[in-house]
Amino acid sequence: MGVSEGLVKELDLEMASTRRTLERIPEDKLTWKPHEKSMALGRLAGHLAELPGFGVMMMQTDSFNVANRQPGQKPTVAESQKHALEVFDGKVAELRAALAGMSDADFAKKLLITGMGMLPQAVAVKLRKQRLTVRQVRQVDME
Repeated sequence: MGVSEGLVKELDLEMASTRRTLERIPEDKLTWKPHEKSMALGRLAGHLAELPGFGVMMMQTDSFNVANRQPGQKPTVAESQKHALEVFDGKVAELRAALAGMSDADFAKKLLITGMGMLPQAVAVKLRKQRLTVRQVRQVDME
């Protein structure tokens, strides 16, 4: 099994779990914040939904600066559960297609992530901030 096949299998498992989290977002609490310094739930859900798109961007370049947004690009704020799921499903489909199209040699190339140094593509693709965001979103159920 190649690197791509292994990552696609892992992606499918992780994305199924993430989708279940997004399906649980209560629409009447999109302005709720898990902590006073946190983003509102609508923004957290939007962030979670757009994260797979960062994987695609990382595979299409030799360097990636997480602090620089493209001009005119605004963070996604979920307007509803349906909106979050639509964004998420689209980004996951893009990421899955991009992963499936990469060779093992592509994954061996180095990727410069500003502030993190050079990393193999396979490692960079697996770097996710989703865990923290998923935990924050799940806190809604406890209140």
